[in-house]
Amino acid sequence: MNRKPPTKPKWSFGGCLLKCLLWIVGILLLFCIEPTYTLLKEKWIIDSAVSQAKSIKIVHYNPHSFLLPEEIVYDTKELKPEEFYKVSRAFPVFLDIGDPFGQWSCIFDPHHRIVITDAEGKETIIKVCFNCDHVSIGKEYALGTPFVWRLSLRHFFDSEGLPYQPDRYQKDLQEYWKTHPSK
Repeated sequence: MNRKPPTKPKWSFGGCLLKCLLWIVGILLLFCIEPTYTLLKEKWIIDSAVSQAKSIKIVHYNPHSFLLPEEIVYDTKELKPEEFYKVSRAFPVFLDIGDPFGQWSCIFDPHHRIVITDAEGKETIIKVCFNCDHVSIGKEYALGTPFVWRLSLRHFFDSEGLPYQPDRYQKDLQEYWKTHPSK
């Protein structure tokens, strides 16, 4: 009898499983490392500004835009120096997950901001849009709010009496255009 020795299949279960696990780990690293790095960079900017702050003001507003020519400020609250830590606490550090290639969302239309002023009068402005979950930290452009910041920021503004109120913004636009008809 002429028996051939058994041949090893090209794809063994162990090899396939290992390759799948390597792909999964690679994808997780890609979708965790960049967002977490961005989170840490922005957190450093915030903590540096808070540590040098002379005053911190939080503002709930309807921003100036092509629809609303004048900014409407609903509420403003000046934090006491012993409350400054609350701003840092609203931006926790934790492993984040996100899209490393950019995020698609609605138009950045912030209705909350934190204005941190140091002894020399230099301001760091943090603008938050809860509608599209983006944040701008001292820059002209916005980035996707890290997942770990979303609930803590809402809680921070709510606890300070400046909640997110999407219905109010639409009503204000309608009221503005009733009292300021276009020419």
